[in-house]
Amino acid sequence: MYNLKMKYKFTFIQLTAASFVIAFLFLAFLELMFFFFYPKSSDRLLDILRIIEQDSVLIWKQKPYLDTEFQNQAVKTNSIGFRSDEIKEKDKIRIISLGASPTFGWGVRSEDTYPSVVGKELKKHNIDSESINAGEIGYSSYQGLLLLKNTVLNLKPDIITVSFVINDIDKYRFFRSNSMRDSRLKPFPKAFVTVSNIMHKSSLFRAFYDMTSKFMSKKSKYYGKSFNNAYNENRRVSVEEYEYNLNAIADIAQKNGIKVVFVVMPVNLPEKKTLLPSEKEYLKNAVAEAEKEIKNKDYKRAKRILDRLLYIDEYSPKVYYYLGIIADIEHKSKLADEMFEKAKNYEIFDCAAVSRQYNEIMRKVSLERNIPLCDSEKDFNEYKNGYLFVDPKKDCFHPNAEGHKLIAGRLSAVLLDNFFKDKGKI
Repeated sequence: MYNLKMKYKFTFIQLTAASFVIAFLFLAFLELMFFFFYPKSSDRLLDILRIIEQDSVLIWKQKPYLDTEFQNQAVKTNSIGFRSDEIKEKDKIRIISLGASPTFGWGVRSEDTYPSVVGKELKKHNIDSESINAGEIGYSSYQGLLLLKNTVLNLKPDIITVSFVINDIDKYRFFRSNSMRDSRLKPFPKAFVTVSNIMHKSSLFRAFYDMTSKFMSKKSKYYGKSFNNAYNENRRVSVEEYEYNLNAIADIAQKNGIKVVFVVMPVNLPEKKTLLPSEKEYLKNAVAEAEKEIKNKDYKRAKRILDRLLYIDEYSPKVYYYLGIIADIEHKSKLADEMFEKAKNYEIFDCAAVSRQYNEIMRKVSLERNIPLCDSEKDFNEYKNGYLFVDPKKDCFHPNAEGHKLIAGRLSAVLLDNFFKDKGKI
């Protein structure tokens, strides 16, 4: 009897082990199949998610040791995810450029980014320095502050340049997009982040994510998760928080003996006609009425109200957003896509005025604290030899190679004038 029990026990262990092996081999086979044969997604967000990963403190960061193509350009990152050579022991003046995708060099070669060009310009003046590009795609000033505290200080820079604006005024994040401000997000447990990042490296998982995203609600696709269908009024970083972040970065730098330069990043956002105060008030009240009718499930009446409002403001993202909500509820997938796409695109008009407000805050803090300012906006406005952004039709805030050259020229002059008058020494 004892031998019979042992035999059954041994057989059960063998079957369990064999099941695990078969399952592993099957998943490995699927992984290889999807790696080689699943077509690369044309979705812009999925393309970005290929080169960034979640971080328990920074929310996300660029993946280390990248050697890939992104936005039609070769992209390589070092061991900490920066688009720079591996950082060695410090033996010269170290300049680190904090910023978002315009600093990273979206759509341009690494050698054409303004941090790289600045390094070359300083060498022409016999300045023995190294210029490190710490631009992180999608970063707000809040994330820049976290990056300074947790990574950049350890690299012991002599100078940091600071350029944030376009993501501060955005309402969407690549991860954890839930209508909350960046500063309200609590750190994720490291174990969760590690498992999530491992899963996102799998071709099978990415294909599954890609396919399931096509069936999620259209609102979630464009606006992430939120607690209700209300239009998100929260920018990732408020005006007050933006000013606080700039001052906090300057405070930390000063405490650690680091010089600071603020860089106003030029944007070329279009503007719509200014509504009369009476039109703004009517639009606000009518949208609130439409939102109420949506809650009451009277979608026809809500749609009639919203359609009328387009005669007053044909570029209102809020109106198109609620038209998208109605189409999504009624399972009109194609129409919902169209409405939400328009809502996202027309938010750019609101961002135009807001970006100027945030840039003015950077100028204000610069003046109050006597921080050198690299302001290339005038250079961009006076440039007459072509377009200075990556895509003349779709891109209003990522400088092309010529744009980076203009910024680098202005920034080099600021650095030389403020820090290197005494034979190349700070």
